[in-house]
Parts: sequence; structure tokens; C-alpha cells
Amino acid sequence: MTLTSTPQVMVHQEISRLLGLYNMLLDDQLYEPWVQLFTEDGVLCVGGTEYHGHTEITTFVAAIQPVPPGKHFAGLPVIDVLEDGLAHAWSDMVMFLADGDGVIRTPGMCRFHDVLVRVDGEWRFACRYLQMIGEPLAAGAPPRPLA
Repeated sequence: MTLTSTPQVMVHQEISRLLGLYNMLLDDQLYEPWVQLFTEDGVLCVGGTEYHGHTEITTFVAAIQPVPPGKHFAGLPVIDVLEDGLAHAWSDMVMFLADGDGVIRTPGMCRFHDVLVRVDGEWRFACRYLQMIGEPLAAGAPPRPLA
């Protein structure tokens, strides 16, 4: 039996990889390759505040990362390809931290609402909106998908 991938399946795999790389590179505090997952003029919106471009995004995120770093775990994403080179994705995320005694705690849970674009053959975050539990959805974020 030969397995083949349709273009739609390939797009979903590529976007899932982007979402996974986001967490891994962030947890490893590899900010230069991490920020390259955003377009040059990309936006990260956290708590209603928008950070624009690579420098602002990196400065903000590096300043809030715990030491030692935690681990971000994302649930399976929901991905809607809107047209060639444009997609929306949603994923729930939980962060785990370990204190000096090895006790694990969960400081945050959120949902990402993403606008993704294809740049030079690679998927990138054009806008990434982080919505904490109980927080209203930021203006401009893709509303959650309908089932």
C-alpha cells in the first residue's frame, strides 16, 4: 500500500510543525530562530498589548521567560486554510514549570488564535493572539472555529 499526501494534508503538517517549533524553540530560549517563525512585520498580542516586528516580539518574550525555563505543551491544532498562502489556526496551550524541589506547577493555560501566511515557501505567523482563560478575544483575532 502506497501512502500519498494531498496538498491539504501537507499544509496541515507544515502548519503543525510551525506550532510545535514555536514551543520547542521558546522553551530552549533560542530566540533568534524562534522569532524567525514570525513574518518581519509579525504581531504578537498578549493581554491586549500588541508587539510588532522581530525586535519588539523578542524583547517582550525574552523578558518574561522563567529561569529555569518551563515547557509549553499545545493540544492538537484546528487549522482552516482560507486560500493559497493564508490560514487560521487555533491551539490550546498549557505551560508547566518545575521549582527547585522538582515540584511541577501549571502557571498558565491559554488559546492561540493565529493568522498564518506562506512566505518564500514557509508558513509564518503574521499575527499570533494569546487569549488567557476568561479573557476577551483581542480585536482582530480570528474567532474560534465553528464545529
